Amino acid sequence: MTNGGRQALVVSGVDASRFCSARLAAATLAPGASGRLDIECRSDLFGPLRESLVIHSNDPGAPNATLEIVGTVPPRLAFDTPSVNLTMPFGESRVVDVRAVGALAAKTHLRLRDSVPESIEVESLPASADQSEGVRIRCKGDKAGTHVGYLIATTSFEQPAEIGVSWACKVVGTLSVNPTTLYFNFKEPGEKVQFVDVTSTQPGFKILFVSVRDGPYSASIEPGGPPRVKVTVVQAGMDPETRGAVGTLVIVSNDRTEPRKEISIMGMGRINLR
Repeated sequence: MTNGGRQALVVSGVDASRFCSARLAAATLAPGASGRLDIECRSDLFGPLRESLVIHSNDPGAPNATLEIVGTVPPRLAFDTPSVNLTMPFGESRVVDVRAVGALAAKTHLRLRDSVPESIEVESLPASADQSEGVRIRCKGDKAGTHVGYLIATTSFEQPAEIGVSWACKVVGTLSVNPTTLYFNFKEPGEKVQFVDVTSTQPGFKILFVSVRDGPYSASIEPGGPPRVKVTVVQAGMDPETRGAVGTLVIVSNDRTEPRKEISIMGMGRINLR
């Protein structure tokens, strides 16, 4: 810091940010004098760093000056991406490679800690001349829906002993439902009914049967017209003190990509039986 004014510059303090703090060697700078501002930032969280420090002084033009800190914290050891997100049509697969990066990447030996879920396949990648060890993740695409998880590999070090990457495989099928979750307001009077529209790009699509698992709900297939499911709150015999209830609508159809579809049912509020 340099005092470009004609009066002594008095720094009364520096406000720290979430991850960075600062200390000024000399709190008072004579006109034309310079002082060193020592800044320290956390290094246990790797990746892009953007922080702001506020310097308080008697400068009439900038009594609360903001100092922007921009940088990148390299990891000691981590995968080169924190998450993997892949989208594919039903029946197709997608592949992505993730590699170890950081100061210890060249010396690490990775081993998968847990068993691999059925929706993905994982292959260990050996180190090469210009790349460290890693893993290849393949989303199979053989089951419609979104499949998520967290892949953990052990290292050959005490710190960090493990590194991980989250993964998500979105397999797009031919079946669609609207809405994807049913919400009932139990406070409303009268019959409580909602409808779910079910469509598929598959020729000859039809709903085979529907059922409800848990909760005071019933379901039926609407006759005629496009495929539609009626869901009703069964109020007969309900406790007047009921406050909310959850259930699951199960739709079974001839859709080849998603023959069984489950939809959450949420009932909220105290039941109004009038």
